[in-house]
Amino acid sequence: MHDPGQSGSIFNIPPARRRIYAALFVLFSLIGYWIVIWYVTTTDDIATDSTPAILYYTVVGLAIAHGAAFGLALVATEIIGGFMVIGDYLREKLRERYLKREEQARAEANAKWRDWLQRRTTAQQLGQEFSEPPPDGGDSPV
Repeated sequence: MHDPGQSGSIFNIPPARRRIYAALFVLFSLIGYWIVIWYVTTTDDIATDSTPAILYYTVVGLAIAHGAAFGLALVATEIIGGFMVIGDYLREKLRERYLKREEQARAEANAKWRDWLQRRTTAQQLGQEFSEPPPDGGDSPV
Protein backbone atom coordinates (compact mmCIF):
# COMPACT_ATOMS: atom_id res chain seq x y z
CA MET A 1 0.00 0.00 0.00
CA HIS A 2 1.28 3.47 -0.88
CA ASP A 3 2.18 5.74 2.01
CA PRO A 4 0.99 9.29 1.19
CA GLY A 5 3.92 10.69 3.21
CA GLN A 6 6.40 9.09 0.80
CA SER A 7 7.20 10.54 -2.61
CA GLY A 8 8.01 7.27 -4.41
CA SER A 9 11.20 8.79 -5.83
CA ILE A 10 14.44 6.86 -6.11
CA PHE A 11 15.90 9.54 -3.82
CA ASN A 12 13.16 9.06 -1.26
CA ILE A 13 13.79 10.99 1.93
CA PRO A 14 11.58 10.04 4.89
CA PRO A 15 9.41 12.92 6.13
CA ALA A 16 11.16 12.92 9.51
CA ARG A 17 14.48 13.76 7.83
CA ARG A 18 13.39 16.23 5.14
CA ARG A 19 14.26 19.30 7.21
CA ILE A 20 17.72 17.91 7.94
CA TYR A 21 18.19 17.19 4.23
CA ALA A 22 17.04 20.68 3.22
CA ALA A 23 19.37 22.37 5.72
CA LEU A 24 22.34 20.25 4.64
CA PHE A 25 21.55 20.82 0.95
CA VAL A 26 21.48 24.60 1.42
CA LEU A 27 24.68 24.51 3.51
CA PHE A 28 26.59 22.35 1.01
CA SER A 29 25.27 24.41 -1.92
CA LEU A 30 26.42 27.68 -0.39
CA ILE A 31 29.84 26.22 0.38
CA GLY A 32 30.13 24.89 -3.18
CA TYR A 33 29.01 28.18 -4.73
CA TRP A 34 31.50 30.09 -2.59
CA ILE A 35 34.33 27.76 -3.68
CA VAL A 36 33.40 28.14 -7.37
CA ILE A 37 33.18 31.92 -7.20
CA TRP A 38 36.42 32.12 -5.20
CA TYR A 39 38.18 29.85 -7.71
CA VAL A 40 36.93 31.72 -10.79
CA THR A 41 37.85 35.13 -9.37
CA THR A 42 41.29 34.19 -8.03
CA THR A 43 42.66 31.87 -10.73
CA ASP A 44 44.79 33.92 -13.14
CA ASP A 45 44.14 31.65 -16.14
CA ILE A 46 40.37 32.10 -15.84
CA ALA A 47 40.38 35.75 -14.76
CA THR A 48 42.27 36.76 -17.94
CA ASP A 49 39.93 34.80 -20.27
CA SER A 50 37.07 36.37 -22.14
CA THR A 51 33.69 36.98 -20.55
CA PRO A 52 32.02 33.93 -22.20
CA ALA A 53 34.78 31.69 -20.86
CA ILE A 54 34.42 33.12 -17.37
CA LEU A 55 30.64 32.63 -17.55
CA TYR A 56 31.13 29.09 -18.83
CA TYR A 57 33.49 28.16 -15.98
CA THR A 58 31.17 29.79 -13.45
CA VAL A 59 27.98 28.11 -14.70
CA VAL A 60 29.61 24.69 -15.03
CA GLY A 61 31.21 25.07 -11.61
CA LEU A 62 27.90 26.08 -10.02
CA ALA A 63 26.12 23.14 -11.67
CA ILE A 64 28.77 20.74 -10.36
CA ALA A 65 28.59 22.33 -6.91
CA HIS A 66 24.78 22.01 -6.97
CA GLY A 67 24.94 18.33 -7.92
CA ALA A 68 27.62 17.65 -5.33
CA ALA A 69 25.52 19.40 -2.67
CA PHE A 70 22.55 17.19 -3.61
CA GLY A 71 24.61 14.02 -3.25
CA LEU A 72 26.42 15.10 -0.09
CA ALA A 73 23.18 16.14 1.59
CA LEU A 74 21.54 12.84 0.62
CA VAL A 75 24.46 10.78 1.93
CA ALA A 76 24.74 12.84 5.14
CA THR A 77 20.98 12.49 5.73
CA GLU A 78 21.19 8.73 5.34
CA ILE A 79 24.17 8.59 7.69
CA ILE A 80 22.20 10.61 10.26
CA GLY A 81 19.26 8.24 9.70
CA GLY A 82 21.55 5.29 10.34
CA PHE A 83 22.70 6.85 13.60
CA MET A 84 19.04 7.35 14.54
CA VAL A 85 18.28 3.67 13.87
CA ILE A 86 21.29 2.58 15.90
CA GLY A 87 20.25 4.96 18.69
CA ASP A 88 16.72 3.55 18.72
CA TYR A 89 18.09 0.01 18.88
CA LEU A 90 20.45 0.83 21.75
CA ARG A 91 17.72 2.70 23.62
CA GLU A 92 15.41 -0.32 23.34
CA LYS A 93 18.15 -2.69 24.53
CA LEU A 94 18.88 -0.45 27.53
CA ARG A 95 15.16 -0.23 28.29
CA GLU A 96 14.85 -4.03 28.17
CA ARG A 97 17.88 -4.40 30.46
CA TYR A 98 16.45 -1.83 32.89
CA LEU A 99 13.04 -3.53 32.96
CA LYS A 100 14.65 -6.93 33.49
CA ARG A 101 16.72 -5.62 36.41
CA GLU A 102 13.68 -3.88 37.88
CA GLU A 103 11.64 -7.07 37.58
CA GLN A 104 14.45 -9.06 39.18
CA ALA A 105 14.77 -6.58 42.07
CA ARG A 106 11.00 -6.67 42.61
CA ALA A 107 11.02 -10.49 42.65
CA GLU A 108 13.87 -10.51 45.19
CA ALA A 109 12.08 -7.98 47.41
CA ASN A 110 8.83 -9.99 47.21
CA ALA A 111 10.70 -13.18 48.13
CA LYS A 112 12.25 -11.46 51.19
CA TRP A 113 8.82 -10.23 52.29
CA ARG A 114 7.23 -13.65 51.78
CA ASP A 115 9.97 -15.29 53.85
CA TRP A 116 9.63 -12.67 56.57
CA LEU A 117 5.83 -13.00 56.63
CA GLN A 118 6.14 -16.79 56.79
CA ARG A 119 8.50 -16.56 59.78
CA ARG A 120 6.20 -14.06 61.49
CA THR A 121 3.10 -16.19 60.88
CA THR A 122 4.88 -19.30 62.14
CA ALA A 123 6.02 -17.46 65.29
CA GLN A 124 2.45 -16.22 65.93
CA GLN A 125 1.00 -19.70 65.47
CA LEU A 126 3.51 -21.11 67.96
CA GLY A 127 2.81 -18.25 70.39
CA GLN A 128 6.40 -17.03 70.22
CA GLU A 129 7.51 -13.44 70.26
CA PHE A 130 8.62 -12.18 66.82
CA SER A 131 10.87 -9.12 66.94
CA GLU A 132 12.62 -9.41 63.57
CA PRO A 133 12.31 -6.12 61.63
CA PRO A 134 10.63 -6.27 58.22
CA PRO A 135 12.84 -6.50 55.10
CA ASP A 136 12.49 -2.78 54.36
CA GLY A 137 14.09 -1.94 57.73
CA GLY A 138 10.98 -0.17 59.04
CA ASP A 139 8.92 -0.94 62.11
CA SER A 140 6.89 -4.11 62.16
CA PRO A 141 3.31 -3.51 60.95
CA VAL A 142 2.00 -5.73 63.81
